Formats: sequence, structure tokens, C-alpha cells
Amino acid sequence: MQGARQIRDKMNTDAVYVFIAPPSLEELEQRLTRRGTEDRAIIMTRLQNAREELADMVLYDYVIVNDVLEDAVDMLRAIIIAERSRKRRSTNGTPLQFKKV
Repeated sequence: MQGARQIRDKMNTDAVYVFIAPPSLEELEQRLTRRGTEDRAIIMTRLQNAREELADMVLYDYVIVNDVLEDAVDMLRAIIIAERSRKRRSTNGTPLQFKKV
């Protein structure tokens, strides 16, 4: 979130913003708990941060719900292909530059 805000606020780019969301806060909590890498207080902090970040997802161009990893990866690939296919981008994703005639 912080990186996206910095790019949006400080740079004049054709950036494409993709928000990766959990299927639900309950599922996020279960995933964090199953990992067993953080104590309960840290998990609760992360869940609160997630609530705040989810409120900002309307600022993004695309939202991918990370329910099934393979499906989320496929969606990201589709977004990349679509964005590279737009008139404003070349096949490698860089903005097109036209010479004036």
C-alpha cells in the first residue's frame, strides 16, 4: 500500500495498480495463524492493517481475490496481457512513443 501511494503521489507514470485481497478477513486470520510464525498480537495488528488497506482497494485499477493461488496468478497474467495490449503500451509494457509526422 505504501509503495503504491508513493508512486501515485510523487510520480507521473502510467502505472497500473493491482490490489491482492484475501477472500475474507476470517480466511486471512486462519492463514496467518496456520503459518505459526507470528504471535497473536502481531496477527491482530496485521488484521487491523488489512481492514484499513481493504478500504483503499477502490483506488486500484484491478482487484484480485487470492482465494485459489493458481486462479490469482492467472488473473494477474491476464491483467498484464491486457495492459500490454492497450494502445498506450508496447509489447514489453513500456509507454509507446510516437514521432510527430
